[in-house]
Amino acid sequence: MAENSATIIDFNAYRMKKRAAAKPSSGAVGSIAPYEVAAAFCFFWSLLALITFATLDQPASKQEPS
Repeated sequence: MAENSATIIDFNAYRMKKRAAAKPSSGAVGSIAPYEVAAAFCFFWSLLALITFATLDQPASKQEPS
C-alpha cells in the first residue's frame, strides 16, 4: 500500500514574502504614474475625437416618413 504525503502551504508567509519582494527600492527610481495619467488623458480625448469624426461620414438612415 502506498503512503500519501501532504504538503502544507502557509499562504500568509507566501503573501508576506511576495509583498517584501514587490517593494520598490529606496534608490533614485522615479514614479511613472504622472506619465501614465497624461498618456491615458491624451488617448481618451483622441479616441473620443476619432469616434466623433468617424460617425460624421456614416450614410443617413433610409427611414420612410410616417
